[in-house]
Amino acid sequence: MAVSRAISGNRVRNLFRGTVFLLLLSAPFTCRASTGEELMSLSLEDLINIEVTSASRMPQKLSKAAAAIYVITDQDIARAGVTSIPEALRLVPGMQVARIDSNKWAITCRGFNEAFANKMLVMIDGRTVYTPMFAGVFWDVQDVMLEDVERIEVIRGPGGTLWGANAVNGIINVITKPARKTQGLLAAAGGGSEERGFARLRYGGSFGEDGFYRFYLKGFERDSGADLAGEQAADDWRSIRGGFKLEKGDEQEGLLTLQGDLYQGESGSVRPISSLAVPYLSNVAGDTELSGQNILLRWQKSHSETANSKLQLYYDGTDRKEIALNERRDTFDIDFQNQFVMAESHNLVWGLGYRYTRDDFDSSFTVTGEPESRSDQLFSAFLQDNVTLVEDRLTFIIGSKLEHNDYTGVEFQPSARLVLTPTLSSSAWLAVSRAVRTPSRLDHDSELNYWVVPGTTYVSVRGDDEVESEELTAYEAGLRYSPHDRINIDLTLFYNDYDSLITNEWQALPSFSGAYLVYTRVKASKAYGETYGAELAVDYQPLEHWQLKASYSLLQMDLHTDSSSSDTTAENEEGKSPRHQASLLSTWMLSDRVELNAWWRYVDSLPELDIPGYHNLDLRCSWALNDTLKLDVVGQNLLDDERHEFTSTTAISTAAERGIYVQLTGHFD
Repeated sequence: MAVSRAISGNRVRNLFRGTVFLLLLSAPFTCRASTGEELMSLSLEDLINIEVTSASRMPQKLSKAAAAIYVITDQDIARAGVTSIPEALRLVPGMQVARIDSNKWAITCRGFNEAFANKMLVMIDGRTVYTPMFAGVFWDVQDVMLEDVERIEVIRGPGGTLWGANAVNGIINVITKPARKTQGLLAAAGGGSEERGFARLRYGGSFGEDGFYRFYLKGFERDSGADLAGEQAADDWRSIRGGFKLEKGDEQEGLLTLQGDLYQGESGSVRPISSLAVPYLSNVAGDTELSGQNILLRWQKSHSETANSKLQLYYDGTDRKEIALNERRDTFDIDFQNQFVMAESHNLVWGLGYRYTRDDFDSSFTVTGEPESRSDQLFSAFLQDNVTLVEDRLTFIIGSKLEHNDYTGVEFQPSARLVLTPTLSSSAWLAVSRAVRTPSRLDHDSELNYWVVPGTTYVSVRGDDEVESEELTAYEAGLRYSPHDRINIDLTLFYNDYDSLITNEWQALPSFSGAYLVYTRVKASKAYGETYGAELAVDYQPLEHWQLKASYSLLQMDLHTDSSSSDTTAENEEGKSPRHQASLLSTWMLSDRVELNAWWRYVDSLPELDIPGYHNLDLRCSWALNDTLKLDVVGQNLLDDERHEFTSTTAISTAAERGIYVQLTGHFD
């Protein structure tokens, strides 16, 4: 096993280094880089009028969305100097993004953060990447070429009415640019102390009268973090990824899109492993072998200014070979939606969906599945009516999604929303919604084992087919206001009422499995609670060449268990999410070619994990050397030599370290 992993590791390293070499060869040619004026092209008025689609499944201005939605633009991603989607999500007010090790994150919003946070729905170009195995997201394989990202729409709060189960605490929707907007050749390469090396290559062109395409190839290698003793751990990370996007036609005549990705990589970690062999319990270092592919086909057409249709199909295959678990998953999904206006004041959007997923995984003592292979189907239908009560002033939105899954049967997720737009510079909205999180494979029919007295006594945490869906009833209110053309304010208040939260219930008496004493805990639905808080985002432009993006969030959690529950740990979730968070991103155009960004963040303590609060500062200087090349120098985590942000039972956490990297980018005509 060790020899095969070493061979695989060398293969990925050689692929990566070959990719870097090929991309660096393209750097000397004449290209076009973004200047300062282009990077400051979005005014504050432009930002509030950005069109979003996640809140209503149809294009609408951000200022009129009846949801707590925040948009990370391509400019925001560049200015923050981030190299991954999880790092970019730290820009969103109320998002809890904590690094576990060099390649793993705990990401959620409005509480319940874990390595596999199970109340966030994540999509990339309409393809769901939420896994039903652990009810979460494997962030080490969710990667795109960041230059191709048009925007990331993040909804804080439930979205089950349109997007279905598991969109409970929020939705992350990564939307890439159309192929027609990524023409020519782009090359970027660089490296540093933590980002050891990376390279990206993209080429876009056209065919026929209305056809466009792009292809990309990217690779990176990231250094490991520091363990509790301050030594380098075994959690280094490397990956190679390539893909394409083809478009033919337009939305008026019919737009056909075909896109896909293929990847291979390794993410290292040190994991606590229990086994039936001596030494029974040990921390084992090793690489998770990652590979997968996906392909998506979408057809969309505007029948008129008020009517359109969209049909989307995709296949997603993933293969993970971990230290204690190997999982192969295939997912097929088809989704249709239609929008039309009825009786002038009713703008309706409806849709149908079907998903089939099959998993195969190799069990071990640590993780056991029964059966080891399972197939599931999901049928869904939704309808939402946007009712205009007062033209351009008052809109009432009501709808629901109906789903049938193989775990809990039929689920109903309604919502009602009201949005008031008294002036062009202000809007207010109210919402009440119901959303559910359906049980995962782990909750339903899997088993986790860990030693408490190695070689003598272990605990078995078992799923139960009687587990119910976790339920949320959410009450939200929001205000968007621009008192001046240089200031935008977005404030959201929320109160979440949770029921049927899953607990681990102790069985009355232990049992014997051979010579071992076994204490059993069984999944049940015996917890409930409330969370409430506020999220504030402010965009301010003090001077023509100086922009500020600030945010603050407050979260309070109160969790409880039923009187019949024996779970004494469920309430500990309160201490795994920060109560206070704040962020300030400053962009200063020193000249037409030199830009300076400073990003300060504060994250409150996590008392349950014994993680102290911290301040962080990242700096980026971007210099358009000429009309052909741009040089970025980025310093990250500058206030601490190293910092632990989260701990998990699935992997030994390591510290994020102070780092610097340099990147050279060119855009070829």
